Parts: sequence; structure tokens; C-alpha cells
Amino acid sequence: MRLYRLLLFAFPADVRREFGDDMAEMFARQIEETRRLHRSVVFLWIRSVVDAIAHGFGQRITPVRPAGEKPPRFRGRSSCGRSCRT
Repeated sequence: MRLYRLLLFAFPADVRREFGDDMAEMFARQIEETRRLHRSVVFLWIRSVVDAIAHGFGQRITPVRPAGEKPPRFRGRSSCGRSCRT
């Protein structure tokens, strides 16, 4: 899980503070589900890296918000499959 936490550094600090724990928890659940189904976690990691690059760095290049303004809600597509929907 430490490696995934490092991957979250692609996202700006305010996004990590607000969503990082939830993202790490969701990823851990996805890993568990993938292993439970006897599937390879390689594709999950690939999707997570692509997601971090696309959305994490994408948020870094968006215009800076005024001081005190909350970060926008994460609107990107998740790599989460059917098992993570509530």
C-alpha cells in the first residue's frame, strides 16, 4: 500500500488531504477483490498509474483556486469496477 500512497503524490496536496485516505482504502478493497477472484493485480496497478497521471497531473495544471476555496470534487472516472459501487 505504500507504493500506492506514493502514487497519490501525482495529485495536489489539497486533493490528497481530502481524498487520499478514501482513495487508498478503495484501492486496498480492489486489491482484495482481485486476489479473491484469483486474478492478476497487474492490470489494476496499470489502471491506477494511468488514472493518477491523467487526473492527478491534470489537476496540477488547472488554474490555481483563490485562498480558502475548497478543492473541486473529484469528477474523474475511477478505475473502480462494479464491486466498488455503493
